[in-house]
Amino acid sequence: MPGRSLQLSEAGQQQARQALLMRNLTQKAIANELAIASWSTVNKFFNGKPVDRFIFQEICDALNLEWSDVVESSVSVVDREMGSNRDGESTPPTPPITLSPYPQPR
Repeated sequence: MPGRSLQLSEAGQQQARQALLMRNLTQKAIANELAIASWSTVNKFFNGKPVDRFIFQEICDALNLEWSDVVESSVSVVDREMGSNRDGESTPPTPPITLSPYPQPR
C-alpha cells in the first residue's frame, strides 16, 4: 500500500519554482485562486516538505509538471511510512498496545 505523503526532490523544487514563474503564479495564488490547499501546505510543497499525495499531484497539475518527475525518490516519505529505514531494510512494526481492565501478572 503506497504512502499518503510525497515531497519534491531538490531538482523538483527548482522545476516547480520555474513553472510558477513561467505561469505568472504565486504560492498564494495557487492556494487561493486555484483552491488546491492552504498557503502553508503549498509552501511546504515548494520547500520540499511532505504533503498529502493528492495535493502534491494537484499542485503539479496546476504547474503542468509530471509529478513522477519531480517527486523525491530516494528514501522517500513513502518508504518511511512503509517502515523502511535509510538502508532500505524493513523496520520491525511497533507491537499494538492492548489494555485490559484486569491487572496482569508480573
